[in-house]
Amino acid sequence: MSIFIRLSGGLGNQMFQYAFGHALAKRKKTNLVIDLDWFHNIPSGSSYQKERLSLLNLSPEFINSNGAVDKIIGIKKNSLLAYFSKKKMVYKEKQNYIYDKKVLEVKDGQYLDGYWQSYKYFSDCPELKKIFSPKKILHKKTLDYLKIIKANQSVMLHIRRGDYVTSATANQFHGVQPIEYYKKAYELIRNSTPDIHIFVFSDDISWAKENISFCTNLTFIENIDDSDNVIDELFLMSRCNHHIIANSSLSWWGAWLNEYEKKIVVAPKQWLAKEKPQLDDLIPTNWTLL
Repeated sequence: MSIFIRLSGGLGNQMFQYAFGHALAKRKKTNLVIDLDWFHNIPSGSSYQKERLSLLNLSPEFINSNGAVDKIIGIKKNSLLAYFSKKKMVYKEKQNYIYDKKVLEVKDGQYLDGYWQSYKYFSDCPELKKIFSPKKILHKKTLDYLKIIKANQSVMLHIRRGDYVTSATANQFHGVQPIEYYKKAYELIRNSTPDIHIFVFSDDISWAKENISFCTNLTFIENIDDSDNVIDELFLMSRCNHHIIANSSLSWWGAWLNEYEKKIVVAPKQWLAKEKPQLDDLIPTNWTLL
């Protein structure tokens, strides 16, 4: 049998879903199957995304449930989710950002539907830091940036805009972090770590150049001419010494993958636009909420 995980969203969300499924399958000594149907039937109101996990060093058994379901369950069905729903074998996440102990008790063969955004699910899986590394050769521009990052007391500053601005649905739910948050986070790190060099990552680098003027020693990470540049950006994020993250799962992973023992990570208290979710299970205790 296997553990079935529904994959959805951008790379950061995909990584949380995989990490959760990997840890659960590891504990149960079973296989992990990834259902890719969401990417073929993206719900109305959701931003277009591509499956990008396969660009990392992992090898789950991917199943495209638009036509290949019979290869895994032995009968023809249009959707794995529909199949498992009919059999009442779907475990849906109860609440975003909250660690759910009960899900660890699910039986082999269950279909798991959620985002599973808590580090507590995979805290005993250090191998994920190696698994979540680029499979392809890094772009020359990435390697040039890496040299500068290594030569400095580097700080990742990530600004997430994109669909948080252009999509009314995403904007109302997620919102964007104000400049004041970045100013305070910058001062916090600068006061404890002199001679820092800020590396700005953003999906709207033009906006960042116009608005991030309070820092000295700035380098803007320009988008690499590659449709999958997010993999290179994540790699560079993880190689910075310290982090000022946005309310973004990709941003979160950039900080979590950093193995520098003295790293300082600043995260926003206002993770969502209007709601104030409990963040104890999302934000590690050694990170600073601001």
